Amino acid sequence: MAVSGYIGDAAYIKFGSTVLSPYYRKLTPTESIDLQEKTSGAEANRTYRVNRKHGKVDLECVMPQGTAGTALWDAVKPGTEGTLQWYPEGTPFYVHYVNAIVQSRGWPLTYNDVTTFNVNFEYSGAVTMKAYIDKVLGYSPIAYWPLYEASGSVATCVVDSNQNGAYTGVDLGQTGIGDGLTCPYFDGSSDYVNIYTTTFRDAFDGAEGTFAVWAKVYDSSVWTDGAYDFIAGLRVDANNYIWLANYSSPNNFMLARYVAGGTSKAYWAGGHSDTGWMHWAMTWSASADELKVYKNGSQIGVTYTGLGVWAGNLSSTQTVIGAWTTAPANPGHFYIAHAAVWDTPLNATQIADLYSLMPI
Repeated sequence: MAVSGYIGDAAYIKFGSTVLSPYYRKLTPTESIDLQEKTSGAEANRTYRVNRKHGKVDLECVMPQGTAGTALWDAVKPGTEGTLQWYPEGTPFYVHYVNAIVQSRGWPLTYNDVTTFNVNFEYSGAVTMKAYIDKVLGYSPIAYWPLYEASGSVATCVVDSNQNGAYTGVDLGQTGIGDGLTCPYFDGSSDYVNIYTTTFRDAFDGAEGTFAVWAKVYDSSVWTDGAYDFIAGLRVDANNYIWLANYSSPNNFMLARYVAGGTSKAYWAGGHSDTGWMHWAMTWSASADELKVYKNGSQIGVTYTGLGVWAGNLSSTQTVIGAWTTAPANPGHFYIAHAAVWDTPLNATQIADLYSLMPI
């Protein structure tokens, strides 16, 4: 098991659907292997071969009083099987989880009016760690660029390396959204990521889909600099494109536009002044005749209807993160992270989950 950090004295522990986080808890994961003796000959030193791996988790804590304690005790009957999760409380970078079986439980005698109990879990499989990136992948995007590189010119697509993008000018390795990964800084002058590939072009669906991304303005002046600052653009031509940009003429406006067959539908509204990370998402569906825009997990604006008919393939110079084109035209002055595209419109619950940094 790889070590991602400490559990700490404020551990969040969950078994199945029951949270096992009462007062003064202590969790001890242990991994081991079976050793099979292979010694031969009299009076020889013992030698072994490695056999099966296994592991366990021991939990010790103070028993809550009343029904809370009863529910906790009932959830860990010997022989009960379920998913065991543990991580530091708050927003962890990683969540550890493993299928486990309760092997035993104990309820020592009380002392000083405090009742404790302990539970021994045996692993039934391997321990896995999940991060925010795994959650995004769990929704099956057709393309996903975390933008987490510390150096180099390749923006890795973690869905398909044939969809890797190319950095131009960005400063990599900047502080990210809080998931333990870094992000690039776009200087508003000459920086962008070209995400066009023929593989992505062929996978992209302009009639049904979702685009989601995290962005943070360089500072508050970006909202009032009188410029288009593009977060991303997915464009065929003047009649078919998707834009997401800050527009500061007038000040503090955001533009999320979907144009299909020359018919434009757009969220264009002021009142934005965030200097922290924002999560933006757009979903479009010709079959449902809907365009929706989300900020920080919640829909903003109306549900736009009367969509046109998307036509054509994405342009090799206008499929870009951090600008409108590869010229670059309208470069954004942002930090940008976790750009992903789907070929289906995600629902409101899924979008809200993408806004949460919890890995699961």
